[in-house]
Amino acid sequence: MGLFDQMKMAKELMANMSPQEIERLTSQASTMKEALQEQIEAAVAAEISKRQLITRQEVEQMLNAIREN
Repeated sequence: MGLFDQMKMAKELMANMSPQEIERLTSQASTMKEALQEQIEAAVAAEISKRQLITRQEVEQMLNAIREN
């Protein structure tokens, strides 16, 4: 199902909902988005650690140290 199909389906579902129901769904979506973001960040951090990769923060610290010298 494409993005436009999903948007059309969501629009049709929301057409028959009260504003309170739409607000509740929006709140749930926001909470789910935050939880998903946390899961992604944890997975990325674990992968960086597992592969012993350098992080962006470490690169920035090195560059700042070079600039200071």
